Amino acid sequence: MKWMPEQISIVSEDVEIYHSLPTLNGITFIQERSVTGIKLSDEVAKAKPMFKYRRKRALIQAEAIKFKQMDFVSLLKLAIAPYLSGGKLPIKLAAEILRINVRTLQRRLEKEGVIYKELVDDMTFEIIEKELLSSKETITFIASKYGYSDAAHFTRAFKRRYNITPGNFRNKTDSYIFYNLQFNFSVFSFCVSSNGNLIILLFYKIFPKLLRLSNCFHWFRFCY
Repeated sequence: MKWMPEQISIVSEDVEIYHSLPTLNGITFIQERSVTGIKLSDEVAKAKPMFKYRRKRALIQAEAIKFKQMDFVSLLKLAIAPYLSGGKLPIKLAAEILRINVRTLQRRLEKEGVIYKELVDDMTFEIIEKELLSSKETITFIASKYGYSDAAHFTRAFKRRYNITPGNFRNKTDSYIFYNLQFNFSVFSFCVSSNGNLIILLFYKIFPKLLRLSNCFHWFRFCY
């Protein structure tokens, strides 16, 4: 059972839009406050933090943030990304986060040739991909978390996009291997340049099935 706050204070005067997010049902919102805050019980506040590392997630290394002049779409994606774990974000909330009105947001996106719903769908499915591979949550739970009425609806939407069901995607060894290699290849190449024998042994212990996939292994050798 995951912990959920019972009460959240928000600066906005509109609470209904927050209740439309699937993971925020049942939470009491106190509106028009000077700051945003979450009420913690004494039990939670005094509890020791617990860190749970999953094998798949532990292999993923965070990429360094490169600071550069961003276009509007990149800025929007950066601003709303932390909120997407609660479900698909309504455009009204996105506009509120950027402190602009909805019409201005739509006009700026239209200028870039971007539709808000499609942008949020793309970003949400990127998060869903990672969650399918790095968590043990059920398909039904993930579907509900990201705003789908049931698992069947979510499965159809996922299959339309990836031509594979979310269950098969999660169980597909190839997908998991490439997902981790994408973020960790620099580590492998460094080890190879230092000690070729060591990396092959390490590589075999971590990904024994990969060495049985000749195309994948040739790809690894080619990149090296």
